[in-house]
Amino acid sequence: METIRNYLESMFAQLSNTPEVWNAKNELSQMMEDKYNELRAQGKSDNEAVGIVISEFGNLDELAESLGIQRFMGQQVEQGKIFEESEAKKLIRDMSRAALIRGIGIFFFIICCVGPIIGCAIGDEGFGETMAEPMGVASLFIFIALGVGLCIVAGTMDSKWSFLKKGGYRIDYQTAEEVGRQMENYRMTNSLMKAIGVAFCVLCCVPVIVMTYGDNSNMKGCLGGAAIFFMVGIGVMLMVASSGRMAAFRLVLGLNDKSTIAGSYVPGQQENKYSNETVAKLMSVYWPTVTAVFLIYSFLTFHWWKSWIIWPIAAVIQAVINSFYGVNNQGGERR
Repeated sequence: METIRNYLESMFAQLSNTPEVWNAKNELSQMMEDKYNELRAQGKSDNEAVGIVISEFGNLDELAESLGIQRFMGQQVEQGKIFEESEAKKLIRDMSRAALIRGIGIFFFIICCVGPIIGCAIGDEGFGETMAEPMGVASLFIFIALGVGLCIVAGTMDSKWSFLKKGGYRIDYQTAEEVGRQMENYRMTNSLMKAIGVAFCVLCCVPVIVMTYGDNSNMKGCLGGAAIFFMVGIGVMLMVASSGRMAAFRLVLGLNDKSTIAGSYVPGQQENKYSNETVAKLMSVYWPTVTAVFLIYSFLTFHWWKSWIIWPIAAVIQAVINSFYGVNNQGGERR
C-alpha cells in the first residue's frame, strides 16, 4: 500500500489545492485501497496487486471526468526537478552548522568590548597597568576578526544551496513527510533554545547587581559589565542557532508550490502566519527588535527594575497583531 499511496500523491501533486481536488484524491485513494485489498484476498502477491491497481487507476486523465476534476487538469503546474531526500538531509545539516557558526561569530562580536573593559579595570587597580590596556584593545580586534571569519564561513556554507531560491525544484511526498516529521520533533527544542536565549538576555543584569551589592568597587563593576555582554552573547547565539535549523526545514518544505496539493503534504508547509505581507515581514524581526530596545534602554538608564516590563508589553502587542492579521493553518484569517 505504501507504493500505491506514493503513486497517488505523485498523480495529484501538481493539481490545484482545492476542496474538489482533495475530495477526488480521497475518493480515488479509497477505490485503490479497496481494489488492492480485494486482489490480496484473491491470493495475489503484493507486487501483483500493486501493479494491477496502478494499471487500472493510474491514468488520472482518464478518471478526471468521473472524479469531477476535469476542469482542474489544465491548471497543473509544471513540475520541477526532484530534490532528493538525501540532498534535503545534507541541506539541513549544512544550514544547521552554518547557523551555529554564525551564532558563535555574533557571540564574538558582542563580547569584543569585554577585553578593553577588563583591561581598563585591571589598569586602574594597578595590576600590570602597562600591559593590561594594550592587551584588552588587542582582544577587541581579535574577537572582531574571529566574528568576521566565522560569519564568512557560515555564509559560504549557506551559499552552497542558494540555487534552490531560484526555483525549479520540488520534493516528493516521502521527503516532505520525513522533513515535516523532523521539523515537528524539533519544535520543542527550538522553543526551548529560544526561551533560554531570551532568559539570558533578560537576566543579563543579574551579575552586575550581585557583584556590586554592598561593594561598588570599580573592578567588580567592570566584571559585572563584562558578564552582561557574555550573557547577551550566549542568548543571541542560542536564538540564531535554533532559528537557522528551522529555516532549513522551511526552505526544503517551501520548494513545493503552496497552491498545489504537493504544497500541502505536511502542516509545516502551510505556516503563513499573517494575512498581510508587510505585517509578516515586520513580525519576522519583532522579537530581535524588542530585545534591542530592552538592552538599549537598560544600558542608557540602568533602570533594570523597570525595563523588564518591555517583555510583557511586547507579548500583549504580538497577541493583538495576531488577532487582527493572523491566519489559521488552512490559510484562512482568524477574524
